[in-house]
Amino acid sequence: MRVDGTAPGEHDEGGRRRGQMGKSSLPHARRFGTVSVAKRRAWGRECRTRGGPPTARDQPNTMKFPTVPGRDTHGARLTLPDDLDGEQTLLVASFHHRQRSLVGSWRQFAEELDERFDHFAYYELVVGGKSGMMPPTVNGGLSQTSATRRRHDNTVRVSVDKAAFRRRLGMVGERTIYAFLLEDDHVVRREAGVLTPSVGEGLESLLESYRDAKHRSIGSPGESAGESSG
Repeated sequence: MRVDGTAPGEHDEGGRRRGQMGKSSLPHARRFGTVSVAKRRAWGRECRTRGGPPTARDQPNTMKFPTVPGRDTHGARLTLPDDLDGEQTLLVASFHHRQRSLVGSWRQFAEELDERFDHFAYYELVVGGKSGMMPPTVNGGLSQTSATRRRHDNTVRVSVDKAAFRRRLGMVGERTIYAFLLEDDHVVRREAGVLTPSVGEGLESLLESYRDAKHRSIGSPGESAGESSG
C-alpha cells in the first residue's frame, strides 16, 4: 500500500509469495550510529538552502514515523527513527515468527540496494507488544536455533502498543508484513506483503532519483563558481 492510499494487494503468510526475489546469506555491513544520522540531516538542510530536491516534509501525503524505543541484536538500546542509518531507510516490519519467509522475500533485494546506494540503509523490524520485559537480544522472529545459525545485525525489536503503532502507520492488522521507506524520518512509501517486481522497480527508481538529485545539488556550487571565474 502506498502512502497515497493505492494498494497492490496484501499478502498473508499462507504462501502466496508472488515475485519473491530470493534470500541472501551476505552479512549486512551497516551498523547503528548517530554520525550518519547527523550527516543525513545536514544534507537535508543543505539541499533546502541550495534549492535542491524536496524533502519528505515537502511532499504531500507523508507521515512522520513514530518515535519508539528498541534494541538491536546485541541488546543495545536505540530510538527509532533517530538512531537509524541512511538518508533513505527501508524498514520491513513483521509481527509473528511465521512471517519470516515474507521478510526473507525483501532481504536480497535490500542488500543489493545497500551495495549500490551509499545513502541507503535497511532494517528488519520485529514488532512486539508491551507485555513483559524486552529481551536483551533480538532473534528477528526466528527460533533460537535458527537465530544462532543466522543473525542479522540490522534486526531491531520494538515493544510498543501494537494497536496504536499500527494506526499511526496505517497498517491493517498483523496478518502480513509491511515495508516503509523513510526520508527525513517521514514515510514516503508504504507497501504490504512480499516484494514484487513492480514494487522493487518503484523503490529502485526512488533511490536513483534521490541519488541523482543529491549529486546535482552538490555539484551545482562548483559549476556556478567555475562559470563566474571564467
